[in-house]
Amino acid sequence: MKFLARAHVVLLIAFLLSLFANLLLHGGLARLPEGKVFVESARRESPLGLVYMTVGEWLLVIPGLAGVGEHMARSAYGSAFSAAQATPGAASDLIETGDFGRGHALARTVYWLTPLLFVAWSLAFWLRPRAVHLVRNRR
Repeated sequence: MKFLARAHVVLLIAFLLSLFANLLLHGGLARLPEGKVFVESARRESPLGLVYMTVGEWLLVIPGLAGVGEHMARSAYGSAFSAAQATPGAASDLIETGDFGRGHALARTVYWLTPLLFVAWSLAFWLRPRAVHLVRNRR
């Protein structure tokens, strides 16, 4: 029962970790030369992906994170680069609905997990038990 009282804390930590992973992944994708097609497609079709890419690029200014983000992007979306070059208008659809292996499936899951965790955290924070003060001190 005590876990349920602190569920909002656990959900907040999960949300922040998921958000950080998305920012690294999509920021790395935006920094790659092959990723420019995805940025242009996200600008037209995918506001959530564009937010991840834009804020992720700012995050990757921190030394050491750029290499990690680019490596994550290559491992998750590397097989989608050729398909995105062939159909640049549908590049964001490839990110959100394509099937390019386990890395891509994990990236797609985390892509949608972040907004769901935010909603779950908001509900848990709103429904958390509040401290009850039955006796007030008179001063």
